[in-house]
Amino acid sequence: MEIENKIANGMFFNLSEGILENQNQKTVDLKRQKKELEWHFVALKNGNTASLEFIYLNTKNAVFSVIYAILKDYQLSEDVMHDTYIKMSKNIMYYKPNTNPKAWIVTIAKNLAINVYNRRKRETSIDIDSSVYGEYKIDENGNGMELKKALSQLNETERQIVLLHCLGGFKHREIAKILDKPIGTVMWTYNNSLSKLKRIMGINE
Repeated sequence: MEIENKIANGMFFNLSEGILENQNQKTVDLKRQKKELEWHFVALKNGNTASLEFIYLNTKNAVFSVIYAILKDYQLSEDVMHDTYIKMSKNIMYYKPNTNPKAWIVTIAKNLAINVYNRRKRETSIDIDSSVYGEYKIDENGNGMELKKALSQLNETERQIVLLHCLGGFKHREIAKILDKPIGTVMWTYNNSLSKLKRIMGINE
């Protein structure tokens, strides 16, 4: 569990501050949170724009995690995250109540990120060793930097699954739907990716 805790507790994406902060989350009632999120999605669909703040605060980790897993560029991921909420607001009329609001917005984020990635890939090659890590706040022992470098060595699918589960809080079956992959593949990839991260970081459990 050590590697999962490092990912979940050592990283917190905060768009307003523009940095990656340490996160100390308490156990939350996921069913209640999902119910409240559903209420605000429906409220926004009915024209209550005040619900946007609640939606943002309760989906930003998941949204950023899937975008960053694809783009590996902090500033660009922020831009796509901003576009995600704009597109979500414009297309809220298509949201189907009583489904999965967080998965719906994450799917929008994933598609936007893939479009940007493909466009940049056509224009120029993407340097995965860029100085993006300099944008992050690193803990005293440098574990944050070590973790981010280790994550960069996973392939895109592995990184998406790990971040969506550890940071985004999605269950494996939800990730399977978001990424359109069999749940068995998601679970195998997740466990295999954790083993890779442990080897890279020299963690023995």
